[in-house]
Amino acid sequence: MQRHTMALLFFLTALVPSCSGMFADWQSVDSGERQVVWRSVDPMGSFSLNENTNISANYISLKSYGGVLYSGWHENGMYHIRIFNGNDDFPMWQTLPNLGLAGDTNGVMEIHDGRIYVLYFAAGDLRCQRLKSDQSGWEDITPGGGIDYGATPQEQLTLVSYAGKLYALWKEAPPGFIRMKRYDGGDVWTGGAGVEDVNGIQDTVATSYGLHATIHNGLLFASYGMVSAPAPHTVLRVRAYNGAGWVTVGGNIAINNTSSDFAQLCTITSYNNSLYMLWREYNNFIPHDGLWAIRYNGLAWQRMDGKTPLTRDGLRYFGSNDTSVNNTMSDARMNALAVVNGRLVAAWREYTGTGPNQLRCALFSGDEGSPYWFFIDGGMTNGLNFNPLQSVDEVYAVSHDSKIYIGFTEWDISLNFHVKVGY
Repeated sequence: MQRHTMALLFFLTALVPSCSGMFADWQSVDSGERQVVWRSVDPMGSFSLNENTNISANYISLKSYGGVLYSGWHENGMYHIRIFNGNDDFPMWQTLPNLGLAGDTNGVMEIHDGRIYVLYFAAGDLRCQRLKSDQSGWEDITPGGGIDYGATPQEQLTLVSYAGKLYALWKEAPPGFIRMKRYDGGDVWTGGAGVEDVNGIQDTVATSYGLHATIHNGLLFASYGMVSAPAPHTVLRVRAYNGAGWVTVGGNIAINNTSSDFAQLCTITSYNNSLYMLWREYNNFIPHDGLWAIRYNGLAWQRMDGKTPLTRDGLRYFGSNDTSVNNTMSDARMNALAVVNGRLVAAWREYTGTGPNQLRCALFSGDEGSPYWFFIDGGMTNGLNFNPLQSVDEVYAVSHDSKIYIGFTEWDISLNFHVKVGY
C-alpha cells in the first residue's frame, strides 16, 4: 500500500486555492443575499469512500486537524482512514493503512498530539491503537486486560483530546454506567479517583444511553440519556469535567422538552461562548418529534428551537408549519452540530413517513428571534442526498477550511460513505 507523509499532504493542501473567502458573507446567508453551494467530494464526485461499495460502511467520522481533513469508518472488519487532498484531483482521498478490528463492527477515531488513535471493541475488550509516526502501520497501546473496568463495553464509544491528554469514554454494562479513562503513555490508562466516581460519570445511579463529548470554556462536557421515572422513559443530562472531577451542569434537571417522552441521540458543541445541545425526542416509541435545541449560558438552560411543548416540530423540514400536538408526519434523528465561520450548523436525517430518509441541513440565526433556524440544503424535499431515491443513515458534520463538510452513509445495495461540502 502506498504511503504518504504528512509533509507531502500539507504541501498538497497548500497548493490548493482556498475557497475560504467565499464564506465571508455567511454572516448574511439568512438575509437571502446568497445561497450555500454544495458539491460532492467523494472520489471523482461519483463514488463513495468505501473500499468495496458492496460492503456497508458504518461508524463514520470526519476530523479536521492541522489543516488536513480526515475521514474514518468501519468496513468489513477493518477501520479505514483517508485524507482529503483538498481539491478535485483523483484520487481525492489518500489512503492510510487499515486497522484490523478482529471482526468487530465498531470503532471511533480521534487525533491527539498529531497522531491518529482508534478506540474499538475486540473479543469483549475495549482496545485502542495508534498509527505509527511513519504511518507504516498501527501499534497497540492497550494494557493486557483491556481499557474497560471488567464489564462488557457498549456504544457509544468516544475519544476526546482534552487539556493535553487523551480520554476514552464509553458505556459499560451491566449496569450501564458511562466510564472514562485517561491515556498516560505506553499502555497505561488511568481511571478511578480523579477521573470518575464509583457510578461512572453520572450524578445518579441509572442506566445510560448515548454519549457525546465536547470541549467548552476549558472544561470537558459530556451529554447522555438516562433512564428515569416513569421507566423506561429517558431524560438528558450534561456533566462537566475539570481534570479532577465531574459536576452536573445547569442543576439536576431533566432537559427534555416533554418530561414523559424518550430523549436520546444528543449532540453538544461550544458556540458563541455558550454550550448548545441538539437532541431527538419521541413518545411511546412512536417517532413524531423533531430535533430540539437548547443553550446553556453558564447560569441556566434556554430554548433555542423557537418551539413550545405544543408545537412538536422542532427543527424538522417536513411539516415545519404544523403546530398540532400529535404531529406524526416525520421523524428526525442522527443529528450533528458544527461551527463554521462563526455560524452554528445542524445536520440530520429525516423520514417523512413515505420514501427514503433525506439529509437535512439548517443554520442557526444567532439569536432568539424568529426564525431560530433556516434551511441551507437547497430548500428542496430531497435535501442533500447523493441519490434522492436512497435512504440516508449516519450523519457527521465538521468545519474545515472555512467550509462545512457533512459525511453520511446512504443505502445503495449496501451503506456507502459519502461526503458533501457547503460553501
